[in-house]
Amino acid sequence: MIKTVLFATEYYPPFAPGGAEWTNAAWASALARHGRRVVVVTPNYGAAAREDRDGVTIHRVPSPVRMAAGTQEAGWRVRSNPLFRRSFARQIERLARQEGADLIHAQSKGALVSAVRAAQRCRLPVFVTVRDVGLLCPLGACTLFEPWTTFDCTTAQYVGRCVPFYLRHYEPEQRGLRRAIRRLRLRWAWRDQQGRGEPCNRSTESSA
Repeated sequence: MIKTVLFATEYYPPFAPGGAEWTNAAWASALARHGRRVVVVTPNYGAAAREDRDGVTIHRVPSPVRMAAGTQEAGWRVRSNPLFRRSFARQIERLARQEGADLIHAQSKGALVSAVRAAQRCRLPVFVTVRDVGLLCPLGACTLFEPWTTFDCTTAQYVGRCVPFYLRHYEPEQRGLRRAIRRLRLRWAWRDQQGRGEPCNRSTESSA
């Protein structure tokens, strides 16, 4: 019987770059209304460290980023920072034990690596809400021209086809050094995306 669910997420209102964060809050309060105890663990960008709202307990843990409430994004310092992921995993683990969590649910791909690591240490089941193709490709451009029957998501495809397609159609104004730097960042995004799958694969193997 699942009594306490821990939501791990890199954003939670009042820090909400998009609609997904408000969906998370609505889902958390709905679960609370239906008898589940919901605990949210999220980085603290400048709000109360602990808050109870709509039947949900929110823990905001230390973050290297400070920003005003609203639609800003923390960027790579949270999303792709291995040091932050390690720290966030420790905080999720600590609060999962403290709050007696029965399940950890990563609310987006940005929190997935930390949530999986914490769940492994606590020996808890872990789930993730998949909202887009970001776990397959940081650009998602291949879905525009690649048929699902022959879906190719390899490094060669990404570098040789996806990145040029993205730069040509979405950032055509970039030239010279700026374009080269952008290409490097996109390569790093691909490596980071691959890294997200490693702890998940280990978790699947250990539970098989």
